[in-house]
Amino acid sequence: MILSAVFSKPSKTCPEIFGKPYIKIRIWKNPSPSAKKQNEFQAEFFTEKQAFQKSFTAEQAREFIEKHAGTAFKNCIVKTDTEEITTMANKKGEIKVFRKAAKNFSAEQKFSNNFNRIKNYILQEGIPVPFLVELGVMTKDGKVVAQKYDKFRQINRFLEFINDIIENIENLNGASYSQGNPLRIVDFGSGKSYLTFAVYYFLTELKKNSCLHNRT
Repeated sequence: MILSAVFSKPSKTCPEIFGKPYIKIRIWKNPSPSAKKQNEFQAEFFTEKQAFQKSFTAEQAREFIEKHAGTAFKNCIVKTDTEEITTMANKKGEIKVFRKAAKNFSAEQKFSNNFNRIKNYILQEGIPVPFLVELGVMTKDGKVVAQKYDKFRQINRFLEFINDIIENIENLNGASYSQGNPLRIVDFGSGKSYLTFAVYYFLTELKKNSCLHNRT
């Protein structure tokens, strides 16, 4: 059973194959017990400046890996419940496959580890978040809607970026935030404003920062 795959070192034909200059692709088994067949696997496609999400069935994930490992990408590492498979292509296009036994973890343990990562999200599944409920990402009891799981991950990933830099921003400010010296947010307000609500909730409810100045 495939657990994850990481593609790196794109070939010269990669932009032509995918229509975008991807530099890395990550695929992993969806940790949500409520995931439907079409969402069994999640994927992130990275360019230099952007990340795109996609869902796969188990069969689609397997076919994608078989088709692009060593071709569109020169390096691919696939982890299953029993082994780690590394596919590498040299400059001549020659492909070699290396296999080694997986560490002493059962498939159930690895699935459990992946599922436990959900609990480390900034916005946690099982805890209702008002704006996510209103936007249809969560139910009233805090359960993430299966079709919105990609959006739930995207919002959390965005908040991780904010969380990583917020302390540095406060240090650069040189003084505590106050009504006279607010934390200034520039917001373009595009789309349904998922991320706008997320940042506001994160800073006011989780970080308890009431000194915000929002400019749209």
